[in-house]
Amino acid sequence: MLPGDADYAQAKQLHWKQYDTVSPSAVAYCATAADVATCVLFAQDNGIAVAPRSGGHSPSGF
Repeated sequence: MLPGDADYAQAKQLHWKQYDTVSPSAVAYCATAADVATCVLFAQDNGIAVAPRSGGHSPSGF
């Protein structure tokens, strides 16, 4: 999901509301380990920093 997508604002929301100002370059919903690997490789190949999270409960907003 990219910043221009209709559901991006909801997708980037975090558990801790004080970090809702964090705006990642993209949000990916991965269903399998292969999905995660594809996203990480894409980011690596394109010089994009990766901050994986699961469940959105990262106090740092990652």
